[in-house]
Amino acid sequence: MRDYYKLTNAQENILKVEQSLLTSDNTCNVLTVSIKFHRDLDYYKLERTLNKLIELNDSFRIRLTKNNNNIKQYIEEYTYQEIELINLKDEEKLEEYIDNYKRISIDIFKELFEFKILKCNGITLVLYKVHHIINDAWGSTQVAEQIKEIYPIVDSNEEIKKLKKMQYSSLIKKANDYKSSTRYINDYNFWLEYVKNLSTERVFNKDIADNDAKRKIFTLNDAIDIRIKEFCSNNRITEYTFFIAVISIYFNKIFNIKNINIGTPFLNRNKSELDCIGLFVTNLPLNVRVETNKNFIDLCKEINSNNFKIFKHSKFPYSEIQKEFAKINQNTNIFEIGFSYQINTLQNNLDGDFGTTKWYFSEKQNNPITIHLSNMKGEKEIYYDYNTKLFTDTKIESMHSIFIHIIKQVVEQNNVIIENINILTDEEKKKLVRFNNTGNVKEKNVTISEMIDSVCKKYSKNTAIKCNSEEINYYDFHRKVCNVAKTLRDNGVKRNTPVAIVFDKSIEMIIAMFAVIKSGGYYIPILPDENKERKEYILNDCKPMCILTKDYANDFNENYNVLTINNDSFSQNVNNIENINSSDDIIYTIYTSGSTGNPKGTNLMHKNVCGLLNSINNDINLKLSQDDVSMSLLKYSFDASGIDIYSSILNGGKLVLISKEEELNPKRVVKIIQDEKITRSFLVPKWLELINNVDRDGKYDLSSLRILGTGRRNI
Repeated sequence: MRDYYKLTNAQENILKVEQSLLTSDNTCNVLTVSIKFHRDLDYYKLERTLNKLIELNDSFRIRLTKNNNNIKQYIEEYTYQEIELINLKDEEKLEEYIDNYKRISIDIFKELFEFKILKCNGITLVLYKVHHIINDAWGSTQVAEQIKEIYPIVDSNEEIKKLKKMQYSSLIKKANDYKSSTRYINDYNFWLEYVKNLSTERVFNKDIADNDAKRKIFTLNDAIDIRIKEFCSNNRITEYTFFIAVISIYFNKIFNIKNINIGTPFLNRNKSELDCIGLFVTNLPLNVRVETNKNFIDLCKEINSNNFKIFKHSKFPYSEIQKEFAKINQNTNIFEIGFSYQINTLQNNLDGDFGTTKWYFSEKQNNPITIHLSNMKGEKEIYYDYNTKLFTDTKIESMHSIFIHIIKQVVEQNNVIIENINILTDEEKKKLVRFNNTGNVKEKNVTISEMIDSVCKKYSKNTAIKCNSEEINYYDFHRKVCNVAKTLRDNGVKRNTPVAIVFDKSIEMIIAMFAVIKSGGYYIPILPDENKERKEYILNDCKPMCILTKDYANDFNENYNVLTINNDSFSQNVNNIENINSSDDIIYTIYTSGSTGNPKGTNLMHKNVCGLLNSINNDINLKLSQDDVSMSLLKYSFDASGIDIYSSILNGGKLVLISKEEELNPKRVVKIIQDEKITRSFLVPKWLELINNVDRDGKYDLSSLRILGTGRRNI
């Protein structure tokens, strides 16, 4: 009578992925591995070897059965298998055969593995396909080791009897007792707290049905590999931790993400289980927080500490972690980025031939991207398995070059601060124009107030600003600015008087900014959806003479003098007012995020903005004209937003504002770039990547774009 067993936690995780796949022929959970011997092994002896391997390891004989939606497993009795022999005339035919074979799926209710023996030009290759529910990558390496161990003695009953292998069924029985153990309760309590700190931020917009993927492989330069080993040894960190840190810094720099979840496999084998063939590994979310004011080694140590905590609780079911995460995020997809460290080189040899293993990518995967560090062929390689709807070969090449660029900086600079790590190589710098150098420019004794008068008169009929379907030309813009400036003067605003402005992205927002400047004061931009504590702190700190807004007057109590922009604001017959500022006066104050304490205000002067404009217009590649169409995507409380606003308005160009609603739709933004024929914009790195993702097929005409800048100090 058969014994039926529940699936282990690791097997349940694989089953849930299998059940989530929308097609029965999906190979996301299928491993295809070859073990290559550089000699012509005897086919019949090798067939007997593979059969003895199947007999000695019961995981090969696991079968799944379904009863009332309840899936269990049992161990099939061993029976001799005939292994197909395939003779191929050359390496090209060999690779072609394997390329087709790896795309064939495995029915989980039938035999869960298959061996084939391939011969070509004096080499012998054992091709092994297995469903992940009965084996993992480490176990696949053990298959190769046991083939080499069994082959020389397969015909010696006496020697074969000495071989004792741990049976996977013993682990199954032990795993089924886990949920009733004290360890399960401790693990549950750990994960209950850990989940609360996991990132809920999403980088990629991946559909569950989009599992088509490709692999791109890069060999790690020996010199760099040696430097990494030396660096890790000197600083007492592991290579695994080193690469996790590099990946985290990349996604922080490119996507501006400070809290990242990286899915990484935990071996879950104790010493006695290392040579057992079966599924032990489980992928768990490693949470990494990138604080740019810390150095690289500190980040590595934090990753190592976090990883060790997870390791102690790694037997806990991932499916239960997903359930807890879903309570916070309504989403069970905890991580989008995967990383594995496959440094499992072969140890046994067959008459001096260690053999080489090769893992064939099935070109299907759930994650948007998984990065593997491998040493299977005796040299370090980095595999990038990427979703073809989200990435291209070119993007992966760029990603790898940035990884290497980060690595070089880390190993060459002792204790480099993360903020000081650049992500742009010299080649990338040629492609991306930076706007953030405001030094080394000639400062002129001119003010923004004077410049706006001159520009609006010169380009009076040109469109100054567009937001959604609303437009305003320079003549009407200047008239409305002066009308609001007069109202501000009437309410006590003088030279260097602080005025808080609270607006959604709109034409009125730009009018308010320039009206405050024209009145002689300086503005402090506050987002309407800022939390109450931050708003109150900023207002108490800057002590504005008044608050200028359109739709948010009711958000402020009677202690503040709140002025509202409406149609009456523009009804005064004011075409200009006297300019009272000097170039040393403040033009606006920007408050920091306050992530390391209270927000801090930074003042910019008229001469700073004028200096920036001179710097841009003195560069033949950056120079603006009235024909330029600039796109303003950044929030106006972000200092860099001023680059698009001031450079466009003060050069007679057209400024296209991306509204709050449009900000949430990358496709809409790309459509605006096309339709409005945007020529330039200043973006954070995350938006550069989003634009690339939307236009990956080149269906949008973005040929008008001349300059894209980025908002990082160091890239």
